[in-house]
Formats: sequence, structure tokens, C-alpha cells
Amino acid sequence: MYMSALRGKGVQVLHILGDALWEFGDRSNPPQIPEALPVVGAEESCEQEISADDEGDESEQLSGEIESLDISEGNQSSSGETGGAAADVSGSAFEPEDSEKADVEGESEEVEVEEKDPVAAMDELLNFCFACALKSKVKKSDLPLMTSHFLRNFMQPFSMGKQFDLKKSSFKKLSKFLQAKADEGYIHVKEQSKGVDVITEFDKSHSGLRDIQVPTIEEENAETGATSGGEVDTYVPLTFTDVYCVNGATQDFFKDSGYSKGDALLISEVRDCVTDYIKRNELQCEDKKTVTLDPVLAHTILKPSEGDLDKMGWEQVINRMVGKMQASVAIRVGNEPPIVKKGKLEPIKLTTAMRASNKKVTLVENLEDFGVDARVFARLVQKAVACSCSVAATDQKNKGQSVTIQGNQIAFVGKVLLEKYKIPRRYVQGLENAPKQKKR
Repeated sequence: MYMSALRGKGVQVLHILGDALWEFGDRSNPPQIPEALPVVGAEESCEQEISADDEGDESEQLSGEIESLDISEGNQSSSGETGGAAADVSGSAFEPEDSEKADVEGESEEVEVEEKDPVAAMDELLNFCFACALKSKVKKSDLPLMTSHFLRNFMQPFSMGKQFDLKKSSFKKLSKFLQAKADEGYIHVKEQSKGVDVITEFDKSHSGLRDIQVPTIEEENAETGATSGGEVDTYVPLTFTDVYCVNGATQDFFKDSGYSKGDALLISEVRDCVTDYIKRNELQCEDKKTVTLDPVLAHTILKPSEGDLDKMGWEQVINRMVGKMQASVAIRVGNEPPIVKKGKLEPIKLTTAMRASNKKVTLVENLEDFGVDARVFARLVQKAVACSCSVAATDQKNKGQSVTIQGNQIAFVGKVLLEKYKIPRRYVQGLENAPKQKKR
């Protein structure tokens, strides 16, 4: 360009790596296409042909060589004698031309595949769905909003059918992702109870949401699900497993098995640990029904009044060990890591009450602990039973929301919870309050 006094072919920069247009794409780097190396033995012919045309127009020779090396479009120089010479050079120095182009294209494709980082792709999906949900779907009436509900019922509809896999993201956990958003000023997250976080505030005027274009199709699908109860179809049933956590009273015993305070074990794992300990320390008596209590076992399972007891039956030792541990419940959503809720899990309570004009209503409480969105549940019951439903905060602090349904609907509500949401019967309290069917 300089030798031709800026005449002829040139370049105008329209888009560079890292600008605003690049932000809208996948934010990957361009493929690195290596320069083709000349074939051994062809350098002399190249130098002869190039030197024969040195006296020509150098600008035309440069443009001809650039066009001859244009791999992506496969263009060759066809203007002037210098262009022809450049074409001859490329044909002699880079033979075989077709195979070389194929190799370079193959290498560029491999580079592109390698640069598609699954962690970055998952982070981008989470950030996009979060922005869309916060900008178009979350309302003040939804607060306080459980973080698990926000992920499943507010972010998931904007994922274009893709499933969130937080393990493949840089955050690894939902709590860390939302905490990062809280640090950026989008939301405010508060721990409602042990292991349960809720969103208490959000800022729709945040500068990061101004340029977000919410997908129209996803918005329509989300609204359709909201009005028709379609969000219930996306509900993933929870699995509840009784576990026992190592506490201060039992940590001395379990440390030899590799467990520390706070670890959750199944009752079968507790039994295996006790059995291995007894066999490893040769504490089994000759009758094979009783166990000799060493200082560690005695200190762990004996009561203060049993200080002089030195033997105990197998099953009694195991039952005493289980009784000393912290009873807990492991709650798992799909393939996600389980959330251990220490202590007794409060069941869903179904009760009836009288309102004005001697009207009976059904109250459903404690749905949030079982992953049930109270508003979605209320819409489902309202449409199925054709009755009025309302959602309000409970009188007790940090107990979530309760659903009030017109009439005694315990029979229908119990059927929905047991069959649709797959809640174990032991976690549904008040089914006996359903109206008795009259005999014909």
C-alpha cells in the first residue's frame, strides 16, 4: 500500500477482537492459521521466478501473492504479468496445493474445536439466563424467592432447551454463582435457614441489563407456562434419604474411618464402620453375640450411669451409635449433589380453617422445603378445581409462603402432592382431614 501511494486495493478495519460486536458472539479467539512452508527443492525456482519480476510493479506483486495465499476463499491472482508470476510461485513452492489447503483448513478447524471451552460456554449460558430472568420475569411479589426456584422456574425457560450443569461452570455451585451476582449489585441473597438461601432484593435498573435482548419465543413459552401451569411439568421430583451426621459426640470414633464432624452417612455405612472397628480391634467375644467395649466405644455410646459396663450386644452397639449421631435428611434434585438438612424435616401441613360467613378454606404450608413453587401450585389447583386460591407469607418467621384454597380440598391437594410431585407420604401431614365420601 505504501509503495503504490495508497492506490489500488486496501484494508478498512470494521471489527476487531474484543470490541462491542465481539461481546455479542461466543467470545472466542480467531483460528490461528499457520503459514505454509515451501517444499524442499523448490526454493531455487521460487527465487528465479521472483527475481525475474523484481523490476515490475511491487504493489501488484504483493496483492497477487496475498490473493494466491488466500486459503479461505481460494482466490488466485489474475491481474497483470506480476500476478501470473505470483500464481506460478504459489503453484511451485506450495505443491500439492489442494492437499496443503486441506491440511491448513483441517488445522484451523481443530483450533476452533479446541477453543470452545465448555466452562466458558456454561458460564455464558448462566449469565444470559440470569439476565433474562431478572429483566423480564421476576416480580416484587415473588420475593422472597428461593434460589433453587429461581434457577428452575425463572432461569431454565430461557436456556433454549439446554440443561444447567453447574459442575461444568467456573462457579461449581448455585450459591457461588448467585453470590457473584450479588457482589455485582444485581440481587441481594440472604440465608433463610440452614442450607436454604432466598433472594430478597433485585435491581432491574442495573446497567448490565440495559443491552440484554430477551428472546421473544422464550418469553412467550414462559408466559404460557405461567398461565397454564406449564411450569409444573418442569418440576424435578426430589429424593429424600435419611442420613446420620457425625457430631461432637461421635467424631472420636469415626475419625479412624476417615470421617470428620459434619459428614453424612447412611445407616448401612454406620453399621459397616462399627463392624470394621470391632473386627479390626478384635473386640468380638467368643460367643460372637457380644462386644467388648474399649475406651473409645465406651466413651461414645455409654450413658454416665453405665460407666462400669464393659460388654454389650452387637445390635445394641450399632443402635446406640446411630442414636448418638445427628439425624438428618439428604435432599437431592435430579443429579445434583444432595443438600443435607440437619434435624427433622418439617412435613407439608394440610389444615382447614373457617373464614367469614362460615366458609371453610384449606391451608397448605411448608411447600418450599420440598422444591414446590407455591404460586405455580396455587395456579394448578385453581384451574383443576375451579376455586379461588391465594398465596401469602405465613405468620411464623422464615416459614415461607402458604397457599389458601377455597373449600376443603385436602383430598385433591394430597393426590397432587403424592402423585404429581412425588412427595413421600410420611412428609404430608393432615391427609386424614379430607372430607369423607358419602355412601350411596
